[in-house]
Amino acid sequence: MNVASMPSDAAAAGKYTRILDAAQALFWRYGVRRTSIDDVAAEAGVAKGTVYLYFDSKETLFFEVAERLCAEVWGLMNAAQADTGPFVQRLTLLLEAKIGHLKRLLLGSPHAAELMDESKATLAQPAFAALDKGFHEALETMIADADAAGLIALKRAGLTATTFAEMALAAAHGALQTGPVDRPAYTTRLKRHLALLIAGVAPR
Repeated sequence: MNVASMPSDAAAAGKYTRILDAAQALFWRYGVRRTSIDDVAAEAGVAKGTVYLYFDSKETLFFEVAERLCAEVWGLMNAAQADTGPFVQRLTLLLEAKIGHLKRLLLGSPHAAELMDESKATLAQPAFAALDKGFHEALETMIADADAAGLIALKRAGLTATTFAEMALAAAHGALQTGPVDRPAYTTRLKRHLALLIAGVAPR
């Protein structure tokens, strides 16, 4: 199965993007299983054959949507790592990039469970697996770097970067359950939780 790539011609690229936008909207609105190529063509305002010029199947379309979503998260994660603010701010931004951002995307669809199932059972699985691996590596690296810089003292607290990352992840998931999940409210709440964790391993 061929996986589509963005055409270089401007007109073709515009049509490709329109089809992909239509597919993403329909997948979120009706689920992957209930969405057909005919539906995507109608939503995009193109002929069915035009969809097949760019995507050879619905599975390929879903893969491209997943790749787009993963790219969004990678961009947010990279921005968090490049941030020059305090450690608690950078840690909040990194967790928000993966945990908060994806949660809001899924909350926007009544078919969230199906979308996640599809992501695990199709061509999209490697993209999400790579994102998850990259996120955990970035999280542990950020924590280890803070420890090395003397911003936190993990060894004194009997912790490693991995165990502190698990605690930070628990805080991120817990913060989703205790109030609104819009970005401003969630990041404010998460930052408070993380500040408490960091205070527990702050150098004396």
